[in-house]
Amino acid sequence: MAFRINVKTKAPASGLSKGKNILEDIRVFAVLMLIACAGLIAFIVLGFQHIDDTNAEIKKEMKTYQESQLSIANLKALQSKSEEYEAQRDAYNAMIPESLDQQQIMIEMETRTESMNCVLTDISFGSESADEKKGNAAASSGLVNQMQVQISVRGSYTDIMRLAESLVTDEELMRVDAIRITPMSQNGLKEAQITIMKFSKL
Repeated sequence: MAFRINVKTKAPASGLSKGKNILEDIRVFAVLMLIACAGLIAFIVLGFQHIDDTNAEIKKEMKTYQESQLSIANLKALQSKSEEYEAQRDAYNAMIPESLDQQQIMIEMETRTESMNCVLTDISFGSESADEKKGNAAASSGLVNQMQVQISVRGSYTDIMRLAESLVTDEELMRVDAIRITPMSQNGLKEAQITIMKFSKL
């Protein structure tokens, strides 16, 4: 008769197995934490770098904006001055005409004498001034064209002098080189020969 002996194998201690599992879990957790920290540090570094780049871009844009604002301010200042410049240009154009036309000068002198209660009796034109004949450097500087105009007028002494004053104070640049007044027998009127120098642009 045979006997069967049941040998029971010992199960491994569950406590040891659990200890190993916990240790492995801690190592895995530590590794994960290290990876997470490294990722977080990298993210923070990249974030700061992006912030620096953004700040640099903002400063660049601010500088461009300030330059644009300065340009706009300069344009506005120039625009506000444009009317003044145009007025100066118009005054200069009125002071020195583009050209000298004898027919226009004849009409102008007749209108001027009539407005001063004088009568224009004669007008003649010369090609150069007395200063040029003397070799005056200022008169022959070549900056403007010159034309000598001699007029003979009749009127009272006061009206003749008013006419001469209107010539030298006109917005157009003119020069009175000589006035010769001779009395007339009738009604106290006088006759005057006025030598005028007119100018135009080259």
